[in-house]
Amino acid sequence: IWVPDDCYIFPGSGKRNLKFQRCWFKRWNWLAYSEKDDGAYCKYCVLFAGEGGGVGKQTFGNLVKKPFKNWKDGIEVFNNNTNCEYHKTCILKGTCAKQILKKKVEPIDIQIDSGIKRKIIENRKNLIPIIETIIFCGRQNLSLRGHRDSGPLNLTEPNENDGNFRSLLRFRANSGDVSLKTHLETCSKNASYTSPMIANEIISTCGDIILKKIVNKINEAKCFSILADETSDISGIEQFSLCARYFYTAQPICARTHLS
Repeated sequence: IWVPDDCYIFPGSGKRNLKFQRCWFKRWNWLAYSEKDDGAYCKYCVLFAGEGGGVGKQTFGNLVKKPFKNWKDGIEVFNNNTNCEYHKTCILKGTCAKQILKKKVEPIDIQIDSGIKRKIIENRKNLIPIIETIIFCGRQNLSLRGHRDSGPLNLTEPNENDGNFRSLLRFRANSGDVSLKTHLETCSKNASYTSPMIANEIISTCGDIILKKIVNKINEAKCFSILADETSDISGIEQFSLCARYFYTAQPICARTHLS
């Protein structure tokens, strides 16, 4: 933005030789003067007003798209512009832009991205005790499901058994896990991550990870053998069992057997 120095003489116009007044810069700090156009502009509206504003999105003219030169009506026009809603919005946008350029605030896209990242980190943190509880039940051969195991998880002991999984989460939250307790008390019904569907997904993921680790060890072994057998369960459905026997060489040589 060009700022005339103190020695600059503004050109006059009309019979009364009216001209731009230097004191207007202090009275309206958004005002700018163009030597080329011999007219005044709003430095914020020129940049941020867009194509139209006001009722019906009228096309902008003086101070925005065209230089204002009618100095006789200057004070009235400048006061009216100060009270316009689109002008106030442009001032706000310009102020934010200056703060971003001065590194005082981050751009909105980065702020939104940072907010999303914080939410992802928070959700992952909330999942940790839930995953650990499912793994604990798996290691101890404990069933997860109960008579009632859906809906919000109440931290008070229910009248009906709602399963080992929910009982362990309740015990953990009431025993000092502040993060888990806060999550269970504040989460919505659809974001608690304690439903049977989510538990099954976590169990399936754990199974995939275990299987991948076993397969990697078998592939690294110098020799291995595969045995397969099939039998019927109590309901008469055929169940296929696969046994892998291999040498695990990371430790002193020993035979390992995995059944599935």
